[in-house]
Amino acid sequence: MTIIRQRLSELRRRAFAGRTGEIELFRSMLGARGVLFLHGPGGIGESALLDVLADVAVAAGADPITIDGRVASCRAHSGTCPTWCAVC
Repeated sequence: MTIIRQRLSELRRRAFAGRTGEIELFRSMLGARGVLFLHGPGGIGESALLDVLADVAVAAGADPITIDGRVASCRAHSGTCPTWCAVC
């Protein structure tokens, strides 16, 4: 499984272009306390950027956790979490 993961990660990195500023900002924040919100209109590459940021975090020795807000449930909103919710 690790070989497949490594190959997919390498393919993602090769196909990804731009966002140097965002990646450098993320690198500068690694190890700091707080939350970094990534948002934008659908289809501009947020998910691809998150994949790259996860790879950057792993390379720096971190263990990133991915939560897909489209399927996460929220106890604070009876399971229907609005997109602006910071509780989940």
